[in-house]
Amino acid sequence: MYTFELPEIGEGVLEGEVVKWLVAEGDVVTQDQPVCEVMTDKANVEISIRDGGQVMKLHAEEGDVVKIHSPLMDIDKSAAGKASTPAAKATPPAPKMAAPAAKPDAPAPKPAPTVAAPVRATPATPSSPTNRTKTLATPAVRRTAREMGLDLKAVPGSGKDGRVTKDDVLRYAAGGIAGAATAPAAIPQSKAIPSGQEERIKIIGLRRKIAEQMVKSYRTAPHFTYVDEIDMTDLVIIRRSLKAAATARGVHLTYLPFIMKALCKAFQEFPNFNANVEEDPLTLIVKGDVNIGIAVDAPQGLFVPVIKNVEQKNILQI
Repeated sequence: MYTFELPEIGEGVLEGEVVKWLVAEGDVVTQDQPVCEVMTDKANVEISIRDGGQVMKLHAEEGDVVKIHSPLMDIDKSAAGKASTPAAKATPPAPKMAAPAAKPDAPAPKPAPTVAAPVRATPATPSSPTNRTKTLATPAVRRTAREMGLDLKAVPGSGKDGRVTKDDVLRYAAGGIAGAATAPAAIPQSKAIPSGQEERIKIIGLRRKIAEQMVKSYRTAPHFTYVDEIDMTDLVIIRRSLKAAATARGVHLTYLPFIMKALCKAFQEFPNFNANVEEDPLTLIVKGDVNIGIAVDAPQGLFVPVIKNVEQKNILQI
Protein backbone atom coordinates (compact mmCIF):
# COMPACT_ATOMS: atom_id res chain seq x y z
CA MET A 1 0.00 0.00 0.00
CA TYR A 2 1.29 3.46 -0.84
CA THR A 3 -0.13 6.98 -1.08
CA PHE A 4 0.12 8.64 -4.48
CA GLU A 5 0.66 12.40 -4.15
CA LEU A 6 0.00 15.20 -6.61
CA PRO A 7 3.32 15.56 -8.47
CA GLU A 8 4.96 18.82 -9.50
CA ILE A 9 3.09 19.88 -12.63
CA GLY A 10 5.13 22.87 -13.76
CA GLU A 11 7.48 25.58 -12.64
CA GLY A 12 5.85 27.90 -10.13
CA VAL A 13 2.69 25.76 -9.85
CA LEU A 14 1.85 25.20 -6.18
CA GLU A 15 -1.63 23.68 -6.44
CA GLY A 16 -4.19 22.29 -8.86
CA GLU A 17 -7.93 21.75 -8.97
CA VAL A 18 -9.18 18.21 -9.48
CA VAL A 19 -11.55 18.73 -12.41
CA LYS A 20 -12.39 15.10 -13.16
CA TRP A 21 -11.57 11.69 -11.75
CA LEU A 22 -10.89 9.07 -14.42
CA VAL A 23 -10.97 6.20 -11.89
CA ALA A 24 -13.06 5.27 -8.87
CA GLU A 25 -12.38 3.52 -5.57
CA GLY A 26 -11.99 -0.19 -6.18
CA ASP A 27 -10.69 0.17 -9.75
CA VAL A 28 -7.49 -1.62 -10.72
CA VAL A 29 -5.06 0.69 -12.53
CA THR A 30 -1.88 -0.01 -14.46
CA GLN A 31 1.43 1.80 -14.41
CA ASP A 32 1.38 5.21 -16.17
CA GLN A 33 -2.43 5.12 -16.50
CA PRO A 34 -4.11 8.59 -16.32
CA VAL A 35 -6.18 8.76 -13.13
CA CYS A 36 -7.46 12.35 -13.03
CA GLU A 37 -7.53 15.72 -14.78
CA VAL A 38 -6.08 18.66 -12.88
CA MET A 39 -6.45 22.33 -13.81
CA THR A 40 -3.85 24.92 -12.83
CA ASP A 41 -3.47 28.60 -13.67
CA LYS A 42 -1.30 27.56 -16.61
CA ALA A 43 -2.82 24.44 -18.13
CA ASN A 44 -5.10 21.42 -17.91
CA VAL A 45 -3.09 18.23 -17.38
CA GLU A 46 -3.75 14.54 -16.95
CA ILE A 47 -2.06 12.98 -13.92
CA SER A 48 -0.76 9.43 -14.47
CA ILE A 49 -0.21 6.87 -11.72
CA ARG A 50 3.36 5.87 -10.86
CA ASP A 51 2.75 2.18 -10.08
CA GLY A 52 -0.22 -0.05 -10.80
CA GLY A 53 -2.55 -1.50 -8.21
CA GLN A 54 -6.06 -1.14 -6.78
CA VAL A 55 -7.48 2.25 -5.84
CA MET A 56 -8.37 1.97 -2.17
CA LYS A 57 -9.25 5.60 -1.37
CA LEU A 58 -9.56 8.95 -3.18
CA HIS A 59 -8.40 11.84 -1.00
CA ALA A 60 -10.10 14.63 -2.99
CA GLU A 61 -13.42 15.27 -4.68
CA GLU A 62 -13.95 16.91 -8.06
CA GLY A 63 -13.59 20.65 -7.55
CA ASP A 64 -11.18 20.38 -4.61
CA VAL A 65 -7.93 22.36 -4.82
CA VAL A 66 -4.97 20.14 -3.89
CA LYS A 67 -1.50 21.35 -2.97
CA ILE A 68 1.55 19.86 -4.68
CA HIS A 69 2.79 16.73 -2.80
CA SER A 70 -0.58 16.35 -1.04
CA PRO A 71 -2.26 12.90 -1.09
CA LEU A 72 -4.39 12.11 -4.13
CA MET A 73 -5.17 8.42 -3.60
CA ASP A 74 -4.15 5.26 -1.74
CA ILE A 75 -2.99 2.38 -3.96
CA ASP A 76 -2.71 -1.29 -3.00
CA LYS A 77 0.21 -2.48 -5.14
CA SER A 78 -0.42 -6.16 -4.36
CA ALA A 79 -3.69 -6.01 -6.33
CA ALA A 80 -1.76 -5.26 -9.52
CA GLY A 81 -0.24 -8.77 -9.57
CA LYS A 82 -3.58 -10.39 -8.81
CA ALA A 83 -5.25 -8.51 -11.63
CA SER A 84 -2.63 -9.47 -14.17
CA THR A 85 -2.48 -13.20 -13.21
CA PRO A 86 -5.88 -14.25 -14.67
CA ALA A 87 -5.11 -12.38 -17.86
CA ALA A 88 -1.82 -14.22 -18.24
CA LYS A 89 -3.46 -17.58 -17.64
CA ALA A 90 -6.30 -16.82 -20.01
CA THR A 91 -4.00 -16.20 -22.96
CA PRO A 92 -2.49 -19.72 -23.51
CA PRO A 93 -5.78 -21.67 -23.74
CA ALA A 94 -6.94 -19.58 -26.69
CA PRO A 95 -4.55 -21.17 -29.27
CA LYS A 96 -5.29 -24.71 -27.95
CA MET A 97 -9.01 -24.26 -28.54
CA ALA A 98 -8.45 -22.64 -31.93
CA ALA A 99 -6.23 -25.49 -33.23
CA PRO A 100 -8.85 -28.28 -33.21
CA ALA A 101 -11.46 -25.94 -34.60
CA ALA A 102 -9.30 -25.30 -37.65
CA LYS A 103 -9.44 -28.97 -38.78
CA PRO A 104 -13.18 -29.52 -39.22
CA ASP A 105 -13.88 -26.00 -40.37
CA ALA A 106 -11.67 -24.47 -43.06
CA PRO A 107 -12.72 -20.81 -42.58
CA ALA A 108 -11.50 -20.93 -38.94
CA PRO A 109 -8.54 -18.55 -39.60
CA LYS A 110 -10.98 -15.75 -40.59
CA PRO A 111 -11.52 -14.47 -37.03
CA ALA A 112 -8.02 -12.92 -37.10
CA PRO A 113 -8.96 -10.13 -39.57
CA THR A 114 -12.15 -9.50 -37.61
CA VAL A 115 -10.11 -8.72 -34.48
CA ALA A 116 -7.62 -6.60 -36.40
CA ALA A 117 -10.28 -4.47 -38.09
CA PRO A 118 -11.28 -2.45 -35.01
CA VAL A 119 -7.62 -1.93 -34.11
CA ARG A 120 -6.95 -0.27 -37.47
CA ALA A 121 -10.16 1.71 -37.20
CA THR A 122 -9.20 3.32 -33.85
CA PRO A 123 -6.94 6.07 -35.25
CA ALA A 124 -9.34 6.79 -38.11
CA THR A 125 -10.49 9.99 -36.38
CA PRO A 126 -7.31 11.35 -34.78
CA SER A 127 -8.70 14.88 -34.73
CA SER A 128 -11.57 13.96 -32.40
CA PRO A 129 -10.78 15.04 -28.80
CA THR A 130 -12.80 12.16 -27.36
CA ASN A 131 -10.71 9.55 -29.22
CA ARG A 132 -7.36 11.26 -28.68
CA THR A 133 -5.07 9.90 -25.96
CA LYS A 134 -2.26 12.42 -26.56
CA THR A 135 -2.52 15.97 -27.85
CA LEU A 136 -0.02 16.85 -30.59
CA ALA A 137 0.83 20.55 -30.78
CA THR A 138 3.85 22.82 -31.04
CA PRO A 139 5.01 24.84 -28.00
CA ALA A 140 3.76 28.04 -29.68
CA VAL A 141 0.27 26.56 -30.10
CA ARG A 142 0.28 25.34 -26.48
CA ARG A 143 1.24 28.82 -25.34
CA THR A 144 -1.58 30.39 -27.39
CA ALA A 145 -4.11 27.98 -25.86
CA ARG A 146 -2.71 28.65 -22.38
CA GLU A 147 -3.00 32.43 -22.82
CA MET A 148 -6.62 32.00 -23.94
CA GLY A 149 -7.39 29.72 -21.01
CA LEU A 150 -8.26 26.83 -23.33
CA ASP A 151 -7.98 23.13 -22.57
CA LEU A 152 -5.90 21.97 -25.54
CA LYS A 153 -7.22 18.41 -25.21
CA ALA A 154 -10.71 19.68 -26.02
CA VAL A 155 -9.64 21.35 -29.28
CA PRO A 156 -10.16 19.15 -32.40
CA GLY A 157 -6.96 19.03 -34.49
CA SER A 158 -6.98 19.44 -38.26
CA GLY A 159 -3.26 18.84 -38.80
CA LYS A 160 -1.38 15.65 -39.59
CA ASP A 161 -2.16 12.79 -37.14
CA GLY A 162 -4.66 15.05 -35.40
CA ARG A 163 -2.10 17.77 -34.61
CA VAL A 164 -3.70 20.92 -33.18
CA THR A 165 -2.75 24.06 -35.11
CA LYS A 166 -3.00 27.71 -34.13
CA ASP A 167 -5.99 28.12 -36.46
CA ASP A 168 -7.73 25.24 -34.64
CA VAL A 169 -7.23 27.04 -31.32
CA LEU A 170 -8.50 30.37 -32.68
CA ARG A 171 -11.54 28.75 -34.30
CA TYR A 172 -12.34 26.89 -31.10
CA ALA A 173 -12.02 30.07 -28.99
CA ALA A 174 -14.26 31.96 -31.40
CA GLY A 175 -16.92 29.24 -31.24
CA GLY A 176 -16.46 28.16 -34.86
CA ILE A 177 -17.17 24.78 -36.40
CA ALA A 178 -14.33 23.12 -34.52
CA GLY A 179 -15.37 24.65 -31.22
CA ALA A 180 -18.97 23.62 -31.61
CA ALA A 181 -18.00 19.95 -31.64
CA THR A 182 -17.45 19.95 -27.87
CA ALA A 183 -20.30 20.81 -25.56
CA PRO A 184 -19.52 23.17 -22.68
CA ALA A 185 -19.44 21.88 -19.13
CA ALA A 186 -22.40 23.94 -18.01
CA ILE A 187 -23.52 24.36 -14.42
CA PRO A 188 -26.38 21.86 -13.95
CA GLN A 189 -29.81 23.45 -13.84
CA SER A 190 -31.84 22.64 -10.75
CA LYS A 191 -35.56 22.13 -10.36
CA ALA A 192 -37.58 24.83 -8.67
CA ILE A 193 -36.51 25.13 -5.04
CA PRO A 194 -39.33 25.32 -2.48
CA SER A 195 -39.55 28.48 -0.40
CA GLY A 196 -37.25 28.43 2.62
CA GLN A 197 -34.84 25.91 1.06
CA GLU A 198 -31.64 26.28 -0.97
CA GLU A 199 -29.31 24.14 -3.08
CA ARG A 200 -25.53 24.47 -3.26
CA ILE A 201 -23.85 23.63 -6.60
CA LYS A 202 -20.07 23.40 -6.68
CA ILE A 203 -18.50 25.52 -9.44
CA ILE A 204 -15.44 23.68 -10.73
CA GLY A 205 -12.96 23.66 -13.58
CA LEU A 206 -13.22 26.22 -16.34
CA ARG A 207 -16.38 27.78 -14.90
CA ARG A 208 -14.50 28.52 -11.67
CA LYS A 209 -11.64 30.18 -13.59
CA ILE A 210 -14.09 32.30 -15.58
CA ALA A 211 -15.81 33.42 -12.37
CA GLU A 212 -12.50 34.25 -10.67
CA GLN A 213 -11.27 36.29 -13.63
CA MET A 214 -14.55 38.19 -13.93
CA VAL A 215 -14.46 39.10 -10.24
CA LYS A 216 -10.80 40.13 -10.52
CA SER A 217 -11.53 42.24 -13.59
CA TYR A 218 -14.45 43.98 -11.87
CA ARG A 219 -12.35 44.67 -8.78
CA THR A 220 -9.15 45.88 -10.46
CA ALA A 221 -10.18 47.51 -13.76
CA PRO A 222 -12.26 50.71 -14.04
CA HIS A 223 -15.48 50.04 -15.96
CA PHE A 224 -17.27 52.68 -17.98
CA THR A 225 -19.59 52.84 -20.96
CA TYR A 226 -19.52 55.43 -23.73
CA VAL A 227 -22.29 55.57 -26.33
CA ASP A 228 -22.25 57.57 -29.56
CA GLU A 229 -23.77 57.35 -33.04
CA ILE A 230 -21.49 57.20 -36.09
CA ASP A 231 -22.29 57.09 -39.79
CA MET A 232 -20.58 53.86 -40.95
CA THR A 233 -21.48 54.15 -44.65
CA ASP A 234 -17.88 54.72 -45.79
CA LEU A 235 -16.62 51.84 -43.64
CA VAL A 236 -19.20 49.49 -45.16
CA ILE A 237 -17.96 50.47 -48.66
CA ILE A 238 -14.28 50.00 -47.68
CA ARG A 239 -14.92 46.57 -46.14
CA ARG A 240 -16.89 45.48 -49.21
CA SER A 241 -14.02 46.52 -51.49
CA LEU A 242 -11.48 44.53 -49.42
CA LYS A 243 -13.53 41.34 -48.98
CA ALA A 244 -12.27 39.73 -52.20
CA ALA A 245 -8.61 40.33 -51.30
CA ALA A 246 -9.22 39.05 -47.77
CA THR A 247 -10.97 35.90 -48.99
CA ALA A 248 -8.05 35.19 -51.36
CA ARG A 249 -5.78 35.17 -48.30
CA GLY A 250 -8.13 32.96 -46.32
CA VAL A 251 -9.34 35.78 -44.06
CA HIS A 252 -12.98 36.36 -43.12
CA LEU A 253 -12.98 40.15 -42.90
CA THR A 254 -15.34 41.58 -40.28
CA TYR A 255 -15.73 45.09 -38.87
CA LEU A 256 -13.71 44.32 -35.74
CA PRO A 257 -10.23 44.87 -37.32
CA PHE A 258 -11.31 48.34 -38.47
CA ILE A 259 -12.55 49.20 -34.98
CA MET A 260 -9.31 47.95 -33.43
CA LYS A 261 -7.19 50.06 -35.80
CA ALA A 262 -9.40 53.06 -34.97
CA LEU A 263 -8.66 52.44 -31.29
CA CYS A 264 -4.94 52.55 -32.07
CA LYS A 265 -5.42 56.02 -33.57
CA ALA A 266 -7.37 57.11 -30.48
CA PHE A 267 -4.62 55.83 -28.17
CA GLN A 268 -2.04 57.84 -30.10
CA GLU A 269 -4.05 60.99 -29.43
CA PHE A 270 -5.00 60.03 -25.84
CA PRO A 271 -2.20 57.69 -24.64
CA ASN A 272 -3.39 57.63 -21.02
CA PHE A 273 -6.27 55.39 -22.08
CA ASN A 274 -3.77 52.67 -23.03
CA ALA A 275 -2.47 52.27 -19.49
CA ASN A 276 -2.90 50.43 -16.24
CA VAL A 277 -2.48 51.47 -12.61
CA GLU A 278 0.10 49.95 -10.30
CA GLU A 279 -1.23 50.13 -6.74
CA ASP A 280 2.01 50.19 -4.75
CA PRO A 281 3.37 52.75 -5.34
CA LEU A 282 0.35 54.35 -7.05
CA THR A 283 1.65 54.72 -10.61
CA LEU A 284 0.08 55.09 -14.04
CA ILE A 285 1.93 52.86 -16.52
CA VAL A 286 1.32 54.07 -20.08
CA LYS A 287 1.87 51.33 -22.67
CA GLY A 288 3.52 51.70 -26.06
CA ASP A 289 2.09 48.39 -27.28
CA VAL A 290 -1.61 48.16 -28.10
CA ASN A 291 -2.95 44.78 -26.95
CA ILE A 292 -6.71 44.50 -27.37
CA GLY A 293 -8.90 41.82 -25.83
CA ILE A 294 -12.17 40.84 -27.51
CA ALA A 295 -14.78 39.09 -25.35
CA VAL A 296 -15.97 35.91 -27.09
CA ASP A 297 -19.05 33.90 -26.17
CA ALA A 298 -17.49 30.52 -27.02
CA PRO A 299 -19.35 27.20 -26.53
CA GLN A 300 -17.22 26.33 -23.49
CA GLY A 301 -17.70 29.69 -21.78
CA LEU A 302 -16.61 33.32 -21.83
CA PHE A 303 -13.14 33.89 -23.29
CA VAL A 304 -11.16 37.03 -24.00
CA PRO A 305 -8.56 36.31 -26.72
CA VAL A 306 -5.91 39.06 -26.74
CA ILE A 307 -4.56 40.36 -30.07
CA LYS A 308 -1.13 41.77 -29.33
CA ASN A 309 0.68 44.67 -31.04
CA VAL A 310 -2.35 45.75 -33.03
CA GLU A 311 -0.51 48.98 -33.92
CA GLN A 312 2.01 46.92 -35.93
CA LYS A 313 -0.57 44.87 -37.87
CA ASN A 314 -2.67 45.71 -40.91
CA ILE A 315 -6.36 44.99 -41.33
CA LEU A 316 -5.80 41.49 -42.75
CA GLN A 317 -3.30 40.47 -40.05
CA ILE A 318 -5.49 41.13 -37.02
